[in-house]
Amino acid sequence: MKSDAYWKRRAEQRMYEYIREADRVADEVGKAYLQAAGYLEAQAKKIFDTYRKGGGLSEAEARRLLNDVGNATDYDALKKAYNRVKDPDMKQMLLNQLNAPAYRARIERLQQLREDLDCKCRELYKIETKAADEHLINTAQTAYYRTMYDIQRGTGYGFGFAQISEQGVNEILRNNWSGASYSSRIWSNTQTVAELIKNELFLGVLTGKSQHDMSAVIMEKMGVGAMQARRLVRTESCYVANQAEMESYKDCEIEKYRFVATLDMRTSEICASLDGKEFPVDKQQPNVNCPPMHPNCRSTTIAVFDAEIMEGMQRRAVDPETGKDVFVPADMTYEEWKKRFVDKKKDGLAAKNSNNALGGKPERVGKIDFQDKDSITKILEDAEHKYSSYDYEVCMAITRDGGVWETQGLAGSVHPEQIETMENGITLKGAYMYHNHPADQTFFSFSAEDIAFFIDREIDTEIASDYKYIYTIKRIDRTLIAQYDDVVIKYKEIYNNDVYEMSYRKKLDIDEDGFHETVKALSKHYNFEYERRLKNDK
Repeated sequence: MKSDAYWKRRAEQRMYEYIREADRVADEVGKAYLQAAGYLEAQAKKIFDTYRKGGGLSEAEARRLLNDVGNATDYDALKKAYNRVKDPDMKQMLLNQLNAPAYRARIERLQQLREDLDCKCRELYKIETKAADEHLINTAQTAYYRTMYDIQRGTGYGFGFAQISEQGVNEILRNNWSGASYSSRIWSNTQTVAELIKNELFLGVLTGKSQHDMSAVIMEKMGVGAMQARRLVRTESCYVANQAEMESYKDCEIEKYRFVATLDMRTSEICASLDGKEFPVDKQQPNVNCPPMHPNCRSTTIAVFDAEIMEGMQRRAVDPETGKDVFVPADMTYEEWKKRFVDKKKDGLAAKNSNNALGGKPERVGKIDFQDKDSITKILEDAEHKYSSYDYEVCMAITRDGGVWETQGLAGSVHPEQIETMENGITLKGAYMYHNHPADQTFFSFSAEDIAFFIDREIDTEIASDYKYIYTIKRIDRTLIAQYDDVVIKYKEIYNNDVYEMSYRKKLDIDEDGFHETVKALSKHYNFEYERRLKNDK
């Protein structure tokens, strides 16, 4: 068993790597802000120079005329006055005023700049959200497995564990731990930047700021936006990493954790006061007793081991096929460990609640006439009634040879693709399927993996349900065929952009209808039928 110094050093090293990666993402986002600022600066200069040079006016005269132009009656009076006046200086002044409406029309391009600004900020939102999503998903997965690796290498026990699921990662990302989701805070940041620049542009026109000053304002406000984006991605990285580590503690059946602050001249008072204190894993709460405690937080946690925990790990570190203990050598690298315990699910090490890392193996439980659609419907309805309340996923599949297959999964996933490995010639193409979504895992519609599986494997009909809804997708003649990964990417693109924006604008409850709206959009894109209904609606 490693010393406390080992666990603390490893935890601090992990957090340093997560924050360093967050800074890399922030640098990418910062470049997008800089490019947007350059574009807007150039547009502002073009508008102002066109107005000023078009009439041979000084900067002061240009601004005065922009503010002094009156209505149509004033314009007619000016024309009459111009024809009567003989003094050349007075005639020039009146001529400038007569030309001012044309200049006023040009200043409408400033309104176009406002619209360009809104467009650029929407682009920034999409760029920032996409970069943050990819980074945070990767951080969650890496933190979970890195922590598991450190625990197994530190204790020496190679016990089985469940893989972190897509839904588990989504649940971490969508938890409004700070009062608002990170995507809504990104949107708020970009909109704040837009409004600040709009106000400064028009204030500049009214108060006589030079084009140079106005350009400086654009660069300054965009810089503020980039700095806020950096703070957001760093803070969210700390949150996601610590929550993923909490999940690894739970899967290791670890009951307590110790707060670890990065102690240096920048350590906050709150983190310093919590350093070394222990808390129950099931009582952890971000911003209360678990990092992050504040923006740009660098604190982390380590597991607390006792004799009972160590005995439990030792009991679990047994290969079910050989009955021998499985050990993790101290010199095993992370890549070697991941290849053995994560990537190669077929190694047979037990998951937490299952007989392999994917859940149970498929079992043929019956055979029917595949042409008898009434029998298919009854089997799927019976499965829904039986499994919808389970706390782990179960899939019932009927293949075209009439085979009826049951596959038991884990809390957040089930893998019926294993059916195709059970017997020669078995295929899921054209199959009818049902699976449940446990109450603590559901997002009330099909996940990205569900839709990708349906499209890629050419499933005929797929039904799923939870405690509230039943949802169905069905292939038709015009349904497109696409690769699994391409469908997942398309799903996330719609969810992270269109659906998040709808949520921010209060047009939907993203927790209940986010997946639903995404699948509706995908049904139009890939041409398949989709329906969701309340379970008490007949």
